[in-house]
This record gives sequence, C-alpha cells and structure tokens, in this order.
Amino acid sequence: MPAKFSTDNVLRLVSCSSVIGLKRVELLARAVKLLTIPVIWTHIGDGPLMDLVKEETAAVPENVKINLVGYVAPSEIYKYYSNQDVDLFINVSTSEGVPVAIMEAIAAGIPIMATDVGGTSEIVNKESGILISENVDTEELAGLIDEYTRLPIKKKKMLKEGAIDVFRENYDSHKNTSALAKILVT
Repeated sequence: MPAKFSTDNVLRLVSCSSVIGLKRVELLARAVKLLTIPVIWTHIGDGPLMDLVKEETAAVPENVKINLVGYVAPSEIYKYYSNQDVDLFINVSTSEGVPVAIMEAIAAGIPIMATDVGGTSEIVNKESGILISENVDTEELAGLIDEYTRLPIKKKKMLKEGAIDVFRENYDSHKNTSALAKILVT
C-alpha cells in the first residue's frame, strides 16, 4: 500500500540514510528549522554523526517536530512508509550510486527531492520529484521545501503517481525477474 499524503496541513518529510558526512543529514536538520510552516521531519538511519544531528535538533521552533528514528531493518522500511503519512522524501547526499533509499520511497509512491548526484537522476525526474543542486545550502533547501508545499495538490498527486510509475518501469523486482528469465531462456 502506498504512503498517504497528510491531510492536516502539516508537512511530513522523511529522509533515510546513514548519518555520515556525505549524506549531510545535519544540513537537512538546519533547513527544517528554518521552515515557518508546520512540519514533522522523520529521519530513518543512524551513524557516527548522529550526535551532531541531535545537537542541531535540540532546539527547534514550535512549528517543527523531529523524529530521529534510528536504524530500521530494510525489510521494515516499506511497511513504515505504508503506515505513515509522508508528503516528501528528501536526500541531500553529495555522492550516490543508484540510491536504494530513493527506490524504496518511490515504491511507496512518495515524491522525491534529491541532489542531482550519481545515479539519482535515473530515478528522480520531473514526473517523480525534484532534482536540486548538489551545492544546495541551508537557506536554499528550506526555500525549496517551502516551494514544494505550495504546489497545487494536483501536481503533488502527479508526482506521487510518477514515483510509482518510475518504480514499476525500472525497479519492480517481479517485472525485472520475469524479463531476466525470458532473456536467460532464449
């Protein structure tokens, strides 16, 4: 079951990564604190820089709620997305291959905002989300998140459907397994 959009005018953001330097979770933490809209940011993942992220999020404005979930088993992530309201998945890495965390989010129909690095643009396009500069700074990121919140619901639903379509076209294991089996048989 795909993730649902929130309906209470609270933006629900999710990020999922190790908390290491190249993932820049602390940058996202600083940007979320600049938002003036009601927002709940959930980060799934842990790592050596978690103390820095906790420091960044120790004091936040009243409109901001933060959930640092920590480690979640990969088999549980899709279940988490399916049982939560999630409006936008954010990844601000400086380097990526083809990001599995983004594949998991699009499988749940979550629109993506991610830095245009590595293989990210193979997953994130104008139909499934928003590519941002790898050099994005705190204020710019907060502005981009705010811009997303002002998109018409029709556009957000198109991004949600586009995310699911990108997943089905390129990353659905059932479809890919069948295609591989056909190749191997011939």
